[in-house]
Amino acid sequence: MSTHYKIIFLLSLLQSLRGLEVRSCGSEPLPFQVSVDGCDAEPCKVVNKQKIHFEIDFKTPADTEALKAHAEAFLDNLQLPYEVPKENQNACQFITNTECPLKAGDEVTYELSFTVDTPIIQTLDLKFELKDDRNSSVFCIRTKVSIVES
Repeated sequence: MSTHYKIIFLLSLLQSLRGLEVRSCGSEPLPFQVSVDGCDAEPCKVVNKQKIHFEIDFKTPADTEALKAHAEAFLDNLQLPYEVPKENQNACQFITNTECPLKAGDEVTYELSFTVDTPIIQTLDLKFELKDDRNSSVFCIRTKVSIVES
């Protein structure tokens, strides 16, 4: 194999290990890696009424006692009413490699599985973030999600 092809193969491999490429919400930090089962490029195809699993690896920018999950959905530029279900809002319960309280610089893995249940069957822009105990963003991502029928 030529050096040129080895470099292309290595770059492809590194991209696949990095996970799903997501967009920043603005000035908030991006996580190291976002992985969604069955998705490696936007838009992620999500089957309505079925379970989805995702994992996000990030570094905490500041000390915090708690983490809260927050999400918004957009159809073009129209913000749709959406709130993370109460049972999933306390993000500390979904950390798999450490626990709250967290110190600045901690490397954290947040992992969640839930059943998608929405009346909207089309492509949406999803904004997802975790906020600390001062309501500051720990990270914020945006990605396209295509909701399809089962």
